[in-house]
Amino acid sequence: MLLAGAALAGALAGCSSGDDGTAASAPTAADSEAHRVASGVCRVIVAFDHTVADEVNAASRQITAETDPDEARALLLEATDEIRDATAFLPERYGALQVTDEGDLGRLVADATAATADVDEQLDRITAGLTDGLEGEGPREILSAVFIDMEKVQSLAQPDQGDYEDPALVEQLDTLDACEHTISR
Repeated sequence: MLLAGAALAGALAGCSSGDDGTAASAPTAADSEAHRVASGVCRVIVAFDHTVADEVNAASRQITAETDPDEARALLLEATDEIRDATAFLPERYGALQVTDEGDLGRLVADATAATADVDEQLDRITAGLTDGLEGEGPREILSAVFIDMEKVQSLAQPDQGDYEDPALVEQLDTLDACEHTISR
């Protein structure tokens, strides 16, 4: 999100003192690495969520009650193709974080990367529904069905936070603004 930079600055500033006004201990290397990885994964997911929303919203702005259902399907198929293209880049973006496969940090990146297969399967279902199904439906009903299916795409891209035990990572996933709506809880 655009506010991620401000949130990061706020989070770093919050590290300078304890809740009781005493000086807090400096973040450890593990805390810093957990912050870097959690923040990186969440930013990738936020960018992907924005892509999904932007593509579906752009298609929806062109669909009215008078739109031919075949045209509505074509617009939504085009949006789905754009989202599929964005999905293809997710593993590369997670790989750019350069995290070893070990521990919860590595598992978070591996889980986020692996989630792209689930996203692709959901996109396949959406494509099949738009090309082979939803017959007899009007343009608004088609759009509504795709909105619901695209929310699932966004959800599938999110690792489940309950799978991680590393306290530094869990804290980052709990407190970073960018992770608020991007890691399933």
